[in-house]
Amino acid sequence: KSFFILILGVFCDCVKTSALKPANTHITYESVILRELETEALPLVQRSNTEGGILKAPRVGSSNEVAIVVDITCDYLGRVFLNELENLGLHTVQIMSDYIARGLEWEYGVAPPEIFLSPREGHEEEWWQATIQEQFYCLTCCISESDSGIATAERIAAKLGARYASTLSPVRRHKWLLHETLKRNGLNACTQRLCVTIDDVRDFMTNIKDCQVVVKPARGVGSDGVSVCGTQEEAEIAFRNLQSTVRYAGNTTNSQVLLQKRLIGPEFAIDTVSRGEGSHKVVAVWRYEKHRLAPDAPRVYYCSELISDWPESICDAVIKALNATGHKAGPTHTELILDDTLGPTIVEINARFHNQNFPPITQHCLGLTQLRAAAIAASPRAESLWQNIPDRPPRFQGGGRIVHLVSYLEGHIESFNETLYHELISLPTVVDHDIYAQEPGQYLRRTVDVTTDAGWILLAADSKVQVDSDYETIINKMRSLYPSVTNKENTR
Repeated sequence: KSFFILILGVFCDCVKTSALKPANTHITYESVILRELETEALPLVQRSNTEGGILKAPRVGSSNEVAIVVDITCDYLGRVFLNELENLGLHTVQIMSDYIARGLEWEYGVAPPEIFLSPREGHEEEWWQATIQEQFYCLTCCISESDSGIATAERIAAKLGARYASTLSPVRRHKWLLHETLKRNGLNACTQRLCVTIDDVRDFMTNIKDCQVVVKPARGVGSDGVSVCGTQEEAEIAFRNLQSTVRYAGNTTNSQVLLQKRLIGPEFAIDTVSRGEGSHKVVAVWRYEKHRLAPDAPRVYYCSELISDWPESICDAVIKALNATGHKAGPTHTELILDDTLGPTIVEINARFHNQNFPPITQHCLGLTQLRAAAIAASPRAESLWQNIPDRPPRFQGGGRIVHLVSYLEGHIESFNETLYHELISLPTVVDHDIYAQEPGQYLRRTVDVTTDAGWILLAADSKVQVDSDYETIINKMRSLYPSVTNKENTR
């Protein structure tokens, strides 16, 4: 996760906007799809298009099946998924999306070798032939670990005719398109407006009257750039601030800003894995705990809790949304709110793994990880293993939580409370932990969203009571981890 924070920061600091045509103020569903496909196809790095990738043999067995994995950056996600694939007898190819490759080049001053780059739009078959070197191999899937690589993975799978591939479309990544697609299929969706001008914002705010709105990038990640506004003035300010920023995973600005009527109710994340048309498994259900800490920190994560008392309606809503949007292959991490008025309503579909160190928790509580399930789904010879995975996760008696460490200060660290930190990570149900900044002189960011977390602690045990107790201890004491920083900014 810290790697993605680094790359996101580097990219946003360095990016220059491209020469795309100005946004059309006459917005239609079809025009947005075409614009998104155009934007996603823009190259960010140079390549010759003649270099293939590295085909790696499986750890066990022998087959002609190949899985491509995009943007392996995390030891406990992409690397584990790769090992699972190889242990099931699949050959693998590792490549980078342009976004990650450009970020690495800017950070280290050296471009990644072309053999690790993804093929450019229109050159997929040429790249594939250079990779397999005239031998007969069958592509089963192309899966991305990162948000920024999803479009690349989807394009490669579709263009190369992978056995398991989703419909080639930006509707799962672009949040306005997603909700328009849900509405077209008779599913619950947000009241929304894709705004290009300040008049668009005023018109939307007038029509929804006395409701809070969420102002966000139409293509974003990790709550970055998201504001919750209660007045027209607040919405206009958020719109202007966001419209001048760089959009995620591209080199254009957020010229189109999304306003949605805020959904009210408990928020969940549903992890799924798919294996072909209509074949979906829900492998984990999480309940979020978020808090509003400041106007610029409206939805700060405190915890993602693995739950077994989930209502069936939220799982049904996710499966219907996956079918409606053409998701047919690989993992998703789908966020949903059980709205007080509408009922279960999708917030966003992320066609990648849950981007946290979840495996120790789901393995302990459920006996299965999304990584393992996705590898099974990618293997044509693992049909019996796939059938043995239940359509819904089993109910369990224990507890599991991903605890997000929140920083309430910003500045250079003067002191770090080592005694308290060791006390917290020694709690009975702690199974893993990481903290991003603890040395004197390191810069500590104030937490405003998931990308500015100070770290995390994982809890898992057979006793939910003990997990809940340890969680409360961490939440009540984490403010004291950083007694003092210099150059304090925006403290609360």
